[in-house]
Order: sequence, then C-alpha cells, then structure tokens
Amino acid sequence: MVNSAILLALNEDGIDIPKLRGNKYPKGKDGKEDLTKPVISSDGMRILKSVKDYITAEGIMPEDKVSILINKFSFLETNVYLNGKNEMLGITPLHYFIRKL
Repeated sequence: MVNSAILLALNEDGIDIPKLRGNKYPKGKDGKEDLTKPVISSDGMRILKSVKDYITAEGIMPEDKVSILINKFSFLETNVYLNGKNEMLGITPLHYFIRKL
C-alpha cells in the first residue's frame, strides 16, 4: 500500500521530496516546535495530498472511488513509525521509500 501511494504521489508535479522531513509541530511561544500539540504536517500528509491532487487533476476515477482509495491510504497520515525520523536512516521511512522509488 505504501508503494502504491508513493508511486501515485510521484506523478504529481507538486511533490517536493526535499520537504519530506518528518513530523512538523506548531511552534510554541519560545519559537520551538511544541511536541505536546498535534502534528500539523507530516510526510504522510504531504504524500497523501499529492495523491489526491494527482487523482483529481487526471480525473482517472469517479469521486466516490477516489474517497475509497484515499481512505485506504489514510494510515500514511497517522502512522508514527512511517512519519518519525529513523535514526539508522537519518530520515523518515516514507522519505527513504520515496527516494528509492
């Protein structure tokens, strides 16, 4: 499933691979990311947005089927392992996968 979503996202011109840097949190009063707040952006969110944009722009399937497909890929937005920076890789697994593909 991850590979399918990434391959679809790579068809979208708006995907910017260097911007895949893991979870982004809102900034606190001190200007640093506040890790106690919900994530406002993640690699999975960026990939899923690219998938939605590509499918919508190409008009390759009816809207009700688009919703079903996006629901299948929705785990990309919330999966902590895929969106968190992996110490061994130095990047998120999603970033690693998209570079490989």
